[in-house]
Amino acid sequence: MHHRIPTRWTFTQALPPRVLNVNGCDVRAWPGERPSPSLNVALGNRPGGGTPFKGRIDAVRVYGRVLSAAELQQL
Repeated sequence: MHHRIPTRWTFTQALPPRVLNVNGCDVRAWPGERPSPSLNVALGNRPGGGTPFKGRIDAVRVYGRVLSAAELQQL
């Protein structure tokens, strides 16, 4: 089984919500948190380790801007 799970994080002064999008549908939003520029990004685990994702991450893309819903649909 294959799922697309793009997640949008936007960090601005207004801190809009982070949005989880599964197979083209927004399924959850929660308040954003401003990240520390000194922290690393961790995919498949928490930054400190110890809680690994029990699955497979096939592809990762990072964009320098927020993608629109239409752009997410085209991925």
